[in-house]
Amino acid sequence: MRFLYVRLLRMHPAAFRESFATEMLWIFDETAHVENPIALLLDCSVSLFRQWILRSGLWRIIPAIAGASLQFGAISLCWHFPRIVPCSAHSAAPIAHAASGMGLLAITLVVATARTVVVVALRAAKRATAANG
Repeated sequence: MRFLYVRLLRMHPAAFRESFATEMLWIFDETAHVENPIALLLDCSVSLFRQWILRSGLWRIIPAIAGASLQFGAISLCWHFPRIVPCSAHSAAPIAHAASGMGLLAITLVVATARTVVVVALRAAKRATAANG
């Protein structure tokens, strides 16, 4: 079990390892025979998640993806609403024009959302690198 715990500690960011790895390993060595070592491994895993995701800013990707999904969902709903104007020879051109406009709007929103997700991810990665390096 100690081998797994050491591996989990090594996966933490460098700044965290320098500050806390020695103490965490000492606590593991002192309490593993008294306490359930699975609980200590779980605690180290939660710490690993917390350090890489929450503290690095990578959690910001989740709201960006949620926003992109909402935009995409809203756009896709526009295609499923029944047309209010009946399709006849006189009204077919305006409907086709409106549909092409909606297509352009959809493409624009998808591209803008994708750009936002990429920018947020790059900024979070840059912050994580600066914090660890």
